[in-house]
Order: sequence, then structure tokens, then C-alpha cells
Amino acid sequence: LGIQKARYRATFRDGRTGAVTTSRAEPWLYNATVTFEISKALQVYAGTQRGLEDSGAAPENAANRNEQLPATLTRQYEGGLRYRFHGGQIVVSAFQIAKPYFAFDGAQRFTESGLVRHRGVEASLSGRFLNQRLTVLVGGLLMQPRVQGEAHDLGLVGDRPAGTPSMVARLDANYRTAIFGGLTPTLSMVYTGKRAAGLRPLAALGGSQLMLPAYATVDLGLRQQFKVGRVPASFRAVVQNAFDAKTWKVVAANTLYPEERRRFSLSFAADF
Repeated sequence: LGIQKARYRATFRDGRTGAVTTSRAEPWLYNATVTFEISKALQVYAGTQRGLEDSGAAPENAANRNEQLPATLTRQYEGGLRYRFHGGQIVVSAFQIAKPYFAFDGAQRFTESGLVRHRGVEASLSGRFLNQRLTVLVGGLLMQPRVQGEAHDLGLVGDRPAGTPSMVARLDANYRTAIFGGLTPTLSMVYTGKRAAGLRPLAALGGSQLMLPAYATVDLGLRQQFKVGRVPASFRAVVQNAFDAKTWKVVAANTLYPEERRRFSLSFAADF
């Protein structure tokens, strides 16, 4: 059980106009979690939490652009189970998160206009296998993001919040070989489901929102640990987005940036 008193202050100063907008909040926040040990390997848990989030500033394409938005209170409920086995664990949980939703009103102001609810299931598997040489972390999320409230009822916004996918899956793996005393290939794969690019239903799409297609990225790398004299050091090379997937990042409703394309990074670290 936990309780805390938050004191939040945010200020946005527009460097072009000198206009200053502020946001303040002083809510009481809480959290509670209970866990039951069914056996040494199996645990069942449930919890709830009330949180506070910074909402940022209104986007550039809003009539009130750069205006500091009010902080939002969130409520979360979660329940699931955790199963431990030799070398790893499996976690499965169901959740619901609700918080105020910001959207464009009839005057193109970006303001609080309803509620967004995220309800779904997530699962993960983590562990070490093959004589502790292979490390794997794989997880997935299936979610139903939905918008509720007056703006939705009036048809100003659609069912889906902008930029939120209904499915995300990720795999991270590395295998420590005997080459050079531990050369380690690494692999990361991320799948992101389709997501809404904007808020409004469009007549040209039969009353549906414009959706960005799903995409997947793959990162490939190598890591090697060694010593420079007596100093522990490591070397890592990574090709990110190895197959050069092309997509867009939704930074706000109707505001898209190109996601990064294929790139290469090389790093060296030492502990002195």
C-alpha cells in the first residue's frame, strides 16, 4: 500500500512570442498491490494505482499551439500470474488504464475532450537456455484503445486515439559463443500494429480514421568483452533496422515524422 502527495508545476515559454502558459496540480496519489503464492513456482497478483502524467504542450498545428496542457490523472487496474521455472519465468496479466483524452475541438484548439481507455492483455517470457549461453526476452501486448466522451459522441474524433497501436510484440535474444572467449551475436525484433494517424473520421474512408499500416524492424549486432591490460572493456556493433523498414512516427494527431531508417552504430566502453 502506498500514498503520496504530489506537487506538480509546468511552464511553457514560447521563444517566438514570449507568451507563458502554466499548469499546476496537487493531487493525492495511491497504489495498492496484493500477491498470493499458490506454490513456490506460481504467484497470482492484483493491483491498482492512481498516477499523474505530464501532458506536454499543444501541437504545432493547433490554434493554441505550444500552450501548456494540464496534467492528467490516470487510473490503472491490473491482475495476472507469474510462473517461475529453472532459468526463467513467464508473466501473463490483464490491465485497464483510463485517463483524460486531448483532441481538437471545433475551433481547432487542442483541449481535453473526453476519456481514453486502454484495455488489454500482455505476456512475457524471459530466461536463459542452452547451458546459460542463450538469453531470451520475448513479450507481446494485445490492447483495445478506445476514446469516449462528448467529442466522440459528436463525431469530432473516432474510436481510436492517434498513434496508439493495438498490438506490439518484441523479441530480444543473444547467444554467447566460445569464439574469442565469448563473442555474442544479438538480435532484436519489434512488430508494431496499425495505428491511427489522425483523430477525425473521414467521409472518403467511409467514416473511418486514416490508419498507418503495421510494420516490423530487426536489429542485428555483435558484442565482445575483453580486457585492455587489467581494465575490463567491451565492444559492440549494431545494424539497426537492418532491412530498412519505412514507416511514420505519430508524434501528435495529424503530425507525422519519418521513422529512422537503416543505421549502424559502433561503441567501445571500458571500466577504469
